[in-house]
Amino acid sequence: MSTPKRIHHINILVRDLDSKATLFETLLGKKAERHALQKRQVETASFRLGDAYLVLVMPTTTDSVVADILKEKGEGLFLLSLGVSDLESAIARLHDKNIALSKTEQRTGINGWKIQDVGLTEQMGFILQLTEN
Repeated sequence: MSTPKRIHHINILVRDLDSKATLFETLLGKKAERHALQKRQVETASFRLGDAYLVLVMPTTTDSVVADILKEKGEGLFLLSLGVSDLESAIARLHDKNIALSKTEQRTGINGWKIQDVGLTEQMGFILQLTEN
C-alpha cells in the first residue's frame, strides 16, 4: 500500500495574489506559474522548489469554501499535501488505519494532480491531503 514519500505542495492563502506573487518571485528568484481553478473558485501562483511546490492561493469570489477560510483564519498556511505514488492504495491504507477522509470528493488539481483531502482539518488547523501526480 502506498504511503506518503514527500511533501508534494504547501498552499498559503493570500488576499492579494499579485502582490504576494511578486514578493515571492523576488524572494525565490523565479517567476510564478499562474493557474485559475474555476471549480475551486481560486487563482494560484506556484513555485517549484526541488521536488515540492509552494502555492499561493487567492479566492476569486466572496462566497466559496476558500473565501470562508480566509475570512475565518486570515492569510497563512492553508494546506499541506503529502505525495503518494498511488492515491487509491493510500486511501485504502487510511481506511485500514481508521483515518477518515474529508467530506470533499477526490478531485483534480493544477497540472492534473489527483487529490484527496484527509479528515484531520480540525485537529491540524489546516487542510491535510494526499496527492498523486
